[in-house]
Amino acid sequence: MNKISAYRWSFHLLDALTKAGVQHAVVSPGSRSTPLTIAAADHPDLTTSIILDERSAGFFALGVGKKTGIPAVLICTSGTAVANYLPAVVEARNSGVPMVILSADRPPGLRGIGTSQTIDQIKLFGDYAVWFHEAGEPAWDASCESSPRVDGTDSELHPASTTHPASTVHPPGIIHPAGTMHPTGTMHPTVTLHPERTTNPTFFEQSSATQNPKGEVNDLRRLRLAGSQAVQAAILKGGASHINLPFRKPLEPTLAERKALRQAHANESQTPPLFFPAKSLEPTSMNLPADVIALLTLSKRPLCIAGPAHPHTSFPEAVSIAEWLQAPLLAEPGSHLQPSPTTISHAGTVLASGRNANPINPNETLNETQNETLNETLNGSQDPDLILLFGHQPVTKSVLSALRAWEHVPLIHIVREGSGLDLPLGTVASVRIPANTVLDTDFSRGDGGASALYDPAWLARWKAEDGRAASRIDSILESYSSLTDPHVFRTIPRRLNGFGVMVSNSFPVRDFGMFRGASRGASGGGDASGDGSVGSSGGAGGNGGAGGNGESLVFVNRGAAGIDGILSTAAGLAKASSQKWACFIGDLAFLHDSNALMTLRNLKLPMIVFVINNGGGTIFRMLPVADQTDLYQTYFETPQQVSIGQLAGAHGLGFQRIETREQLEAWRPPESLDVPLVVECVTSADDSMKIRKAADRVYLGDAGSHASVRSATAPKADPK
Repeated sequence: MNKISAYRWSFHLLDALTKAGVQHAVVSPGSRSTPLTIAAADHPDLTTSIILDERSAGFFALGVGKKTGIPAVLICTSGTAVANYLPAVVEARNSGVPMVILSADRPPGLRGIGTSQTIDQIKLFGDYAVWFHEAGEPAWDASCESSPRVDGTDSELHPASTTHPASTVHPPGIIHPAGTMHPTGTMHPTVTLHPERTTNPTFFEQSSATQNPKGEVNDLRRLRLAGSQAVQAAILKGGASHINLPFRKPLEPTLAERKALRQAHANESQTPPLFFPAKSLEPTSMNLPADVIALLTLSKRPLCIAGPAHPHTSFPEAVSIAEWLQAPLLAEPGSHLQPSPTTISHAGTVLASGRNANPINPNETLNETQNETLNETLNGSQDPDLILLFGHQPVTKSVLSALRAWEHVPLIHIVREGSGLDLPLGTVASVRIPANTVLDTDFSRGDGGASALYDPAWLARWKAEDGRAASRIDSILESYSSLTDPHVFRTIPRRLNGFGVMVSNSFPVRDFGMFRGASRGASGGGDASGDGSVGSSGGAGGNGGAGGNGESLVFVNRGAAGIDGILSTAAGLAKASSQKWACFIGDLAFLHDSNALMTLRNLKLPMIVFVINNGGGTIFRMLPVADQTDLYQTYFETPQQVSIGQLAGAHGLGFQRIETREQLEAWRPPESLDVPLVVECVTSADDSMKIRKAADRVYLGDAGSHASVRSATAPKADPK
């Protein structure tokens, strides 16, 4: 067995990845990964992004995978560098996003003996990786493949005295997964005979090494196959594939070797990849199983819920199914669904207000008049007899609470991902849709259609309650003169015509869902020209799907639902697309991922970052620990005294500050985003909490007044 240079080994692997569809490489600088880094820089079919912090790089790759459905390849050195990918790998697995990791490593002889920057990288990510391969040290058997040599660079493979037969065949230097033969069975067309040359064989010349032992697989061919397998597993299983590559020194190629290999790649004829990404396949369709359709035909009060997804795993069929069933559709932030006649825009508020929906504040009681109104209005009419859940679990707290209260209701879970999603309680059927397959929604319920079997008032009640909730929320928002988090989410999304949107976890994703669709022409609710630009007729409090113009998509990291890597994910989304982007993020999440500001600037990404600065982790005010006033603020809310403006300036970013409702209502996005922009929104944490609690307690009748609700739900004083 002969050795191949680490650079050529790396180039072959990256070439296999590109032939399987990979377009983006995310490189973090390091020494042991030098061969991979230079090969990525030299490969003409890869777009490279250099990100210093591996944790940030991991989430950047996550954003690329979310947007495209094709994995980005991550490249890093050995040691803790690769360990820093773990948070992104966990999120990728839990949300079904593809990525490929190439980690450089010390060779086996340097492991376990105290060698610097060496850890055990074998299956480092455990079950969170969907596929793993230890590539072994670079090796190549010349009896099967072409020589990887350039004159004078691989003396161990081609000593100067080597001679070759006069009829030597010279196949291309890039080895294809299927070997050196075309699918037709003929040799590659690049064949040159040099009978006069007997020393210093050229790049294309074949080695005279002996055959592999019978049954042994050629290492280089196996490496290329591993590249295809990694992409296939990442896409079809939904998560990170990990290939570990040990390298010995020397790690750096010569300039002559790089030039020769680039030329060989340019000269080679195109051959089919071993694996075609799902998006390149002809789409197929499938029907729902017969027993599932039978459940649908027996239901009189079906309810459709669409959880967060990605463009390649979303369920546009949910809209058609909901319309056919005449079922309310609760589309969560990030579900990527277009508004429809059955969409409930304020489902979070509707459910939080319902007697039978297990509200957010179950210990608080409505007054007698409000209870009577609810009993007359709802009387259990919100309870479905069948639930269809598309994709991930919902985000909105009241929807999650309702699902827990409805555990006795049969639930059909329909997913378009790998095996990484958990099943909700109450699931009676789980339907997994293969990649690149659409559901056939052309099914019939008989001559009478849906209305003949379904409760005709079911959807009408939901729509009526939705409208009343919208009016009430508008009234609540207008009663506060201070700038609050809900005001930001009520106003700004309507101004982002054509923007893609990333929303952070914690309060931002909840506020985005509850308040974004609230305004129906009320003062300060946004100009008419921008209305609806980011899915304003949303689902579970704003659906996070495409907006009225069908251009904007909303993304969330709801797999593991952490606040880490939000800016980095947004940067990856922006890198993988051609549109402008906005990211809504809290002050602590912003500081947690501030390394991404360097990426925004270095890559000149067209993005506006809206930092909701409400003085720390105020979401903990929703929990009983807030009563522990002696330690709550120091250990949980953790307000910071960082200058957001100076931090943005230190990274060369633009900066604006909004402190009043008047400034908010006057704000418009700049015409150009040649320099990324940070907009700090300084909000009142106390008033934001009051509005959230009032919105949670909105009742749907006409009895009572907002003033009584506001008084009853005033939060406790801030801990001192």
